[in-house]
Amino acid sequence: MTMFLATPKPVNLNPLIESTIEWLDRRSGVVGNESLVQLPWMFRWGFRLWPARCLVCGGASDLRYLDICRACLWTLPFIGSSATDVVPLRYAPPVDDGLRALKFHADWRWAAIFGAILAGWSQASGAAPVSFLVPMPLHAARRAERGFNQAAQIAKFAALWLGVAVDQRTLIRARPTRPQTTLSAARRRDNVQGAFERHPASRIRAGHSIVIALVDDVRTTGATLDTASAELESVPGVTVQRWAVASAMPTKTTSPA
Repeated sequence: MTMFLATPKPVNLNPLIESTIEWLDRRSGVVGNESLVQLPWMFRWGFRLWPARCLVCGGASDLRYLDICRACLWTLPFIGSSATDVVPLRYAPPVDDGLRALKFHADWRWAAIFGAILAGWSQASGAAPVSFLVPMPLHAARRAERGFNQAAQIAKFAALWLGVAVDQRTLIRARPTRPQTTLSAARRRDNVQGAFERHPASRIRAGHSIVIALVDDVRTTGATLDTASAELESVPGVTVQRWAVASAMPTKTTSPA
């Protein structure tokens, strides 16, 4: 099993991290008389057949239905979120290693961890309830080359914990774009300009007030999320929350007193 190094544990406990863990515990039925919404039985039975092991330290997990333990979850480089931006983590070890394991080696265990953290963090940070999740789309050629969309996998697990649907038809990538990591910040917005379109069969309709979450794996300059969310919000009545597992933008790790 591959081990990942964790960052040092924050000196002061973060109330948002604590609230996230408490929400996941309630959601999975660890505390309280019953779970908030019953998780799918196939998902729960999978952990009975293959008990969870922490992907960070390699020990047994004490978080129900997740391959990460509480101690290692606390060490993740958490950052703050705003009312419309749910971005719980900084792109740093072991988060970056986990995202690469998902993206390049199809390790769904990391998708499950990151999806659960996104779901719990959205609840802990007070984000408005969403009707459904929209994963950041890949162009058809990129999707065929990779075989899957990592943002869609993360969104599926986040939706599982939230008890909402994932809609992969609402937004499409109309043209291929260069990888954002190869471009300067100034050229990234030009790279994604006009790259997204609403699908003709999209479930969003003008005049219907609806809140949706646009889910990506990493936020760099924010250009991709901004451009895609603007396309969705061009429909009157639509509000978009921009969700990403991690931010690569310069920011300070949250460690409040």
